[in-house]
Amino acid sequence: MLQTRDQLSLPKLKTTRLPKALRKALSTAESFEQQELHKIAKQIWQAIKEGKKYSYSKNAATLHKYRIALRKARCYLNIVAPRLPKTPADRLEKLLKELVKPTGRLRDLDTLMMQQSVYEEALGSATAENSNTWVETLKSAQDRAKDKIAAFFASKMFEKKTTKAYEIIFALDKKLARRRSNLPLFAAKGYTKQQLEDHRVDFENEARYLNFAKVREKKLHQLRLTIKEIRYLAERVEEMEKEDEKIVSLVSEYKKLQKDYGMFCDACVHSKIILNSVKSLDEETQKRISFALNKIKLDRRIALARDTIEELALPTHH
Repeated sequence: MLQTRDQLSLPKLKTTRLPKALRKALSTAESFEQQELHKIAKQIWQAIKEGKKYSYSKNAATLHKYRIALRKARCYLNIVAPRLPKTPADRLEKLLKELVKPTGRLRDLDTLMMQQSVYEEALGSATAENSNTWVETLKSAQDRAKDKIAAFFASKMFEKKTTKAYEIIFALDKKLARRRSNLPLFAAKGYTKQQLEDHRVDFENEARYLNFAKVREKKLHQLRLTIKEIRYLAERVEEMEKEDEKIVSLVSEYKKLQKDYGMFCDACVHSKIILNSVKSLDEETQKRISFALNKIKLDRRIALARDTIEELALPTHH
């Protein structure tokens, strides 16, 4: 059991080792609920480490790792939340959302600039006379966002929120240590596999009846989040049940789907950012740019529809 927040010091930049108390807790959990809480604590610790790194490196890959750690923490929380007291579980989820929210804008700009050549090629003649307008504008916006996020990670607010998250985990862990209705560890795998199966079946039943040509962008974004959760659930089961070929295959399928839906959702966000950056251009040029961006979104929508049908072996009436 974790007893005090002092047992988990903030990560040192020169080490990747977990604090001793957390390493011990991960190996001595007495119930499924405690095991998942300790997993959540581990992911928060990983996020803190990446955030501290970003405060001086401003590296896009580091920011991505930070966001993944918090996404996994939320996934693990969703798994165990039905078995936790509601109020502290809700407070912990809110904190995890608050820790990731400030990074959204910068992540969008980072992924856009990583695909700069793709957009420059696609926009082509539409921006022939103003080829550097949107690139220069967005690079400047990206630099400002980097400074803002680096300052956030170095701030007292970041330390306060992460400390508060740990305090909630410690309080829950202490309460669970006295509770007799916890799920035993030997039942953890079955419980998690059932959660995975329920999420997978719900998603695949919904995908089966989607009209991919007409479904709204917002809906596809929601499905992307569902796919991420299924993938992380599958990876969690894979940790518990190594060498299960069915689970390994499922992880592979949903990684591919996550990439497809991610590319489409990125294109939707990138289009809005680019169009907003070229508002100073004449109306005709803006229309040409909008047409080119819509072509990218259409191509990626077709790709995600094809791969969803193929990966999930859905009927081809879509």
